[in-house]
Amino acid sequence: MFNLNKFDTVEINVRDIADCRKEFNAKLTYEDLQPHFEKAYAEQRKKIKIDGFRRGKVPMSIIKQRYSEMIEYDSLEDIAQTVLNEYLKKEKIRFAGNGELKDVDYKPKESLTFKIEFEYFPDVELTKYKGLEITKINYVIDESIVDEEIQSIKFKTSTRELDGQVLDEDYIVTMDLQEIDSSDAIIIGQTMKDIQVFVGDPKLEKEMYEAVKNIKEEEEKIVILYNDDNTEHRYLLNCKKVEKVIYPEINEEFLKKISGREDLKNEEDLRKHIRESIEESYREISNNQVEDFIINEVVKLNDVQIPPHYTDTVLNKEYEEYVEHRKKKHEGEEILSKDDYSKERRPGIIFYSKWFAIKDKIIEVEKLEITGDMKLKMLEKDAKKYNMEPSKLLELMEKKKDFESRANDYLIMDFLKSNAIIKTEDKIIKANQEEETENKIIT
Repeated sequence: MFNLNKFDTVEINVRDIADCRKEFNAKLTYEDLQPHFEKAYAEQRKKIKIDGFRRGKVPMSIIKQRYSEMIEYDSLEDIAQTVLNEYLKKEKIRFAGNGELKDVDYKPKESLTFKIEFEYFPDVELTKYKGLEITKINYVIDESIVDEEIQSIKFKTSTRELDGQVLDEDYIVTMDLQEIDSSDAIIIGQTMKDIQVFVGDPKLEKEMYEAVKNIKEEEEKIVILYNDDNTEHRYLLNCKKVEKVIYPEINEEFLKKISGREDLKNEEDLRKHIRESIEESYREISNNQVEDFIINEVVKLNDVQIPPHYTDTVLNKEYEEYVEHRKKKHEGEEILSKDDYSKERRPGIIFYSKWFAIKDKIIEVEKLEITGDMKLKMLEKDAKKYNMEPSKLLELMEKKKDFESRANDYLIMDFLKSNAIIKTEDKIIKANQEEETENKIIT
């Protein structure tokens, strides 16, 4: 392999020809080329067979006499790429894919000149990534959320008994709905059969609740319902079946059956377990929102250009995987065209490419290194979830290909959060409350 420091006679000229694209020109003397040619001769010697000699044992003098010109010409492209790679390494330029060889001029026994156009990742100029001001949401779980979850568990494990009339909210009504016009005439083709509604459903429309709250089996009523755009629709409601919902008794046997846990003895234990689970979910949502905000801010404050060809390469690979997946897992469903897929995915690919470049630069500048203790801390939650010792889980995780990447993500986020100004704001979450709880990354 070439080492440019050893080849003082190598003439190199590099110029910018577009954003993230350079033109690399080089001229090498025959003396510069000799080490590479010798290596090419040795490689070809292993393959060449001549009568009277075993494969790989043909004298080098014969190899050069018969095949030197062919071997030298065949190796020119490799030489050009090697010289470029050495230059990139020496100048610490991040290459974005293979270069495009534009021009090669080889004069046997004299010199080689060539031109390569290549894309590169510009060096990231960090502006601001410390001292970010962040509001972290502390989600306060109202007891109504726990009540709703317990009601859901009870409803899913309940049984049904036929009854003749709805007497309270713990009933299920099975009905047909026939749309009718303003004169009560049937609209052909607008029938919905065997619709089931739970009278106690808090999301049940007011008009439907009023229609079924005291309804009897085989009773008919006219009910007016409204679409999302407030368009009025008249229906003839035919009650076909009324069933009483019978809830299970929440005792130790029932709790063990539905959860597989030995520590849940009564409804109070269940409420505590549900509350802890919900609070943990919202803590994770809150943490994700903080991390998404940090990524957005860091990219916005430290913008970097991404080579177009690199983006195209990632897109092409993604699209091939997308098409293959759709054909295997979603046979018969529509597959986006490459143009439509590109429009949808390109912004995200560019955004995350910027984040990865900035993230790596921060790690380099701050000389960040992930320690064994940090890895154990990173795995604490998963270890608890799988009932394993963190050290044992770490042994298993370190064998996975993506673990180092995950560890670096944890490292950079831990650093940025510890260097941010974070204030906390409480937000109460109640049942049946429409809340936007995800702060998605803007791409």
